[in-house]
Amino acid sequence: MGWIQNGYKFMRHLGEDIAEHRVVWEKYHGKIPKGHNIHHINGNKLDNRIENLQLVHIGEHNKIHGIGWKKGNEMYKKRKHNKGNTKRDSKTGRFIK
Repeated sequence: MGWIQNGYKFMRHLGEDIAEHRVVWEKYHGKIPKGHNIHHINGNKLDNRIENLQLVHIGEHNKIHGIGWKKGNEMYKKRKHNKGNTKRDSKTGRFIK
């Protein structure tokens, strides 16, 4: 059984909490290469069908979603839905207060 966090479906897989779209991608294509993300083509983070997932370089993914780099390697995102928190954890994608 899974849960929704930051708009993504998460699940327990092989003893770790992981976003469902990453599990789906790896089932069909193998390990996600370092420096890459899985992009939801239609923008619906809950639609984890393989035909809606695309492997993209982290830089390209950041451009698609309007994410920029500041202060070393901490990701920042300027969007209204982040409830005022602008720092994002680069591994989990969660906003940091």
